[in-house]
Amino acid sequence: MSRVRRNKGQIWEHYVEAGKFNSCHKKAICNYCGEEMRGVYENMYKHSVKVCKEITQELRLKIIETRKKANGIDDFHEEESEESIDDLHNHVLQNQVPKFLMHISLKSLL
Repeated sequence: MSRVRRNKGQIWEHYVEAGKFNSCHKKAICNYCGEEMRGVYENMYKHSVKVCKEITQELRLKIIETRKKANGIDDFHEEESEESIDDLHNHVLQNQVPKFLMHISLKSLL
């Protein structure tokens, strides 16, 4: 019985495929900070939205919106997924935007 290959998702736009992580998964390297991880959507998504310190706020929000659109069409756990996506979106807005604005404010004082 042969394995069915899945298409790469849009999240891969933000990662480089770098060989095999293990016998089942590809290795993914973040385009922004260089962190290596198992090329699994959830790992890559969480890294992009919550962990990566080098990705821009604009890209974070784009990744979140892309997931929201995909979940509205494809996800059979839509309510659960939408809630967790909204939580991530709120996390980004609460934790990243104030830091960015503070950074801009400090630069204007110099």
